[in-house]
Amino acid sequence: MTRQTKWMELCSPIEMRGITFKNRMMRSGMYEGMATERGEVTPELESWIARQAAGGAGCIFPGYTNVCLPRCMPFQTGSYDDSHIPGLKKLADTIHSYGAVAGLQLAAAGRQANPNLFFSGAEAVMGPSAMGPSPMYQAACREMTEAEIWKAVEDQAAAAVRAKKAGFDIVLPNAAHGYMLAQFLSPHTNKRTDAWGGTPEKRFKFFEETFRAVREAVGPEMLVWTKISVDEPWSDGINLDEAKIFIPEVAKLVDAIEISGGTIVDNVFMMTRGEIPIGTLKKGVGGIVEGITSELINGLYGIRDSVKFEETYWYNHAVALKPLCGDTPLILTGGHKYPATMNQIIKEGTADMLSLARVLAAEPDFPNDVLDGREDPGKCSNCNKCLVEVVLGNKLRCYLADDGYSYT
Repeated sequence: MTRQTKWMELCSPIEMRGITFKNRMMRSGMYEGMATERGEVTPELESWIARQAAGGAGCIFPGYTNVCLPRCMPFQTGSYDDSHIPGLKKLADTIHSYGAVAGLQLAAAGRQANPNLFFSGAEAVMGPSAMGPSPMYQAACREMTEAEIWKAVEDQAAAAVRAKKAGFDIVLPNAAHGYMLAQFLSPHTNKRTDAWGGTPEKRFKFFEETFRAVREAVGPEMLVWTKISVDEPWSDGINLDEAKIFIPEVAKLVDAIEISGGTIVDNVFMMTRGEIPIGTLKKGVGGIVEGITSELINGLYGIRDSVKFEETYWYNHAVALKPLCGDTPLILTGGHKYPATMNQIIKEGTADMLSLARVLAAEPDFPNDVLDGREDPGKCSNCNKCLVEVVLGNKLRCYLADDGYSYT
């Protein structure tokens, strides 16, 4: 029975490829840092995802999984080996038990790999083009060979098959936040002059080959989505004009498009907006994150005004890009706090679903409250301590309360 609510559009169902989502709210792939070092799902991660799923969102994505080694983050859930399938199945089953659709986000670190987390000397920081040390990890990136590029395509397809075997309804290769797919799309990180770079069409080749391989691997029934950057922290990076070139082509290859921006190792606060917890960051010097230098700290002081929080901060990008998506649904992330605003975005057709992350870390029951007619905004203060602490190797929790929310 459909619950009666004043937010009719936000709380209405939507169907894709025969799969029904009970409402338009989804838990985005917010990284938890609760897996084992080898990427296996733990009881703690199961408990966290169960609490998120119990909160009422129509779709739940656990934090993004790495499709290959090396890793970007410590204690990151893996999808790079068949041994991960049983644990992933526990997550999918848990999500389904609460009536939500289960999605799994896939990513390859590329130039965002953290050398402090290498398991062996066979791992390397590599991307479409050679680049100097990243601001966060101080690791130089070498250029990938043709064989390594095709191997990266195969890695995404193999991980998608594991997600299907684990029972997930959606697989989402991440082309946002500076991961490998985004690196090939971006003119800042892709300086190649061969078949894989040099023009927008050639920079799109890696994305196209990856998604064709994923679709062939999982078959026609499974939903294939993507998350894609529509803005990056460089003058020569992806911006709205670049996004307008890619989005119509992306829409031909996927079942839904989630838009976002920013990168992990260069300016993660462009992605999250809000406060920059510099004191928390300083704790990481000399630990898992080697690159938090005094120069980086000073640089962060300088960008504070440019990353101030505002409600629905990717909204204007959605307004510009939604008409280019054709019949492919657009999912909007970034700063959703007020139910009235959220409902209006769906009602006016600017987005088909809304993606929530930090607000659900603070209040996992927020979707249920919205379904019951809540008008007050989410309590998340956008302090971003949750984000920074997981980068430093700690587990995801909300810092609004002194003891946080562990849900275990």
